[in-house]
Amino acid sequence: KLISLVEFSGPATGVPDGSFVGVLAEREEDAIAEAAKLRARSKWKESPALPDDIHAWLKQHVAERNIAKEKPDPAAKARGVKHVRAAYTKPYIAHASIGPSCAIARWKGDKLEVWTHSQGIFGLRQDLAKILRMREEDIVVAHVEGAGCYGHNGADDAALDAALLARAAG
Repeated sequence: KLISLVEFSGPATGVPDGSFVGVLAEREEDAIAEAAKLRARSKWKESPALPDDIHAWLKQHVAERNIAKEKPDPAAKARGVKHVRAAYTKPYIAHASIGPSCAIARWKGDKLEVWTHSQGIFGLRQDLAKILRMREEDIVVAHVEGAGCYGHNGADDAALDAALLARAAG
């Protein structure tokens, strides 16, 4: 889908692209003000709540089941080996970024350059090519130092956001 620019009031521009909406502005306070206006005018669709017992729900909705090794030991039965079965759960732990995510993107003709603190610039390049319907050869993703994380951070999401906004800005 092509991006269309939608002019809103003030010195900022809203950039819609499917379910993505970003704001372009030269000054931070203008972008913040425009984002607040967009938020106030947005209509959100409520999603179903998570089940009370998420662990039971996950067991009922197994997508893939791989058994690495299963060899019954006939001698074990003869030795009177007891089988014990138990299940242990713990609450989810946030594998969260320890700082904000950021990216910069620039279009030069039909080529895209992205600077990001992504944890995997080659995978990001492949994903950007798919999403933006481009050849990988036309995208350069450069790693720059940024906030670390325990697990996943939002650097790849920020890189796509930057690419969409850069494309809209020309």
